[in-house]
Amino acid sequence: MSNYRKIIQLLNDGEYHSGTTIGESLNIGRSAIWKSIEQLRELGVNIESAGRKGYHLHQPIELLDEALINKTIQDRGNNPYKQVEIFETIESTNTYLMQVARDHTCGNRTCMAELQTGGKGRNGRKWLGSFATNIALSVLWRFETLAGGLSGLSLVTGIAVCRACSLLGITNTKLKWPNDIYWNLRKLGGILIEIQGEPWGPCNVVIGIGLNIDLNKEVGADIEQPWVDCSEILGNNCPSRNELAAILLFELAKALNQFQQLGFESFVDEWQQFDILQGQPVFIHMPDKIEEGIAVGINSEGALIVNVNGKERPFYSGDASLRLR
Repeated sequence: MSNYRKIIQLLNDGEYHSGTTIGESLNIGRSAIWKSIEQLRELGVNIESAGRKGYHLHQPIELLDEALINKTIQDRGNNPYKQVEIFETIESTNTYLMQVARDHTCGNRTCMAELQTGGKGRNGRKWLGSFATNIALSVLWRFETLAGGLSGLSLVTGIAVCRACSLLGITNTKLKWPNDIYWNLRKLGGILIEIQGEPWGPCNVVIGIGLNIDLNKEVGADIEQPWVDCSEILGNNCPSRNELAAILLFELAKALNQFQQLGFESFVDEWQQFDILQGQPVFIHMPDKIEEGIAVGINSEGALIVNVNGKERPFYSGDASLRLR
């Protein structure tokens, strides 16, 4: 167990602890304590100090717990994940699992982090977060074939996130094709999918999910779009991060199995109830141009159907944005 985790667990009682007390309790030197506390502060952890009284956490912090997450998944049914890994800090959970995926015997697994220092969004965007305040996880899943295509898989993942949110009391979540989760027109989370191999043969897919739980307001100020987190939506009824992560992983595995067995067509009707774009004027941002039209829905392959100048056209890639009236 790292010094970070030891110190947070000790300070989680809400009391003040002197450097001497912390050192005696954790059997580490005062210089190591000071260094760890300063590093935690740099990560956004609000540790207060008051003269001789010592150190104090502004509010308790729930750290991710591998055993608890595994048990919660198992209590809901079979646990399909060969391994659950938790990192305190990592550049990117997706990047890590893409490296793991080079071993084709690795099996389905997941990893998550208290903080990503280089979290990735679509098209090279950076995913912002703060220490132990969000869900940042990735899943490595082995497909013998991905006949449904990557576009369909992204939508399936979004549906799984909405299912999990509903089970935890977050209703009225919406999905913006192809990879964003919204609540009341504010972004709650996002999805990033990467593939190793060819879709028409055996391949490993890494599915990254970021979900705002109790986002640091200083970090939130740097986000260039309206956002929301679970704590604002649910207040005191917000579930623990461990429960949320476990139910999210369970619902994702269930959706991926459905996708493998029945294809994307089995999700089309369900997508419609979450679709934030249907009937709305949209811009489709392509690498070399921007298309404009009215979103009609999706087809059986997960492509966005847009009425452009009176003609319905499918878009299999690109970013969609609402065009404000």
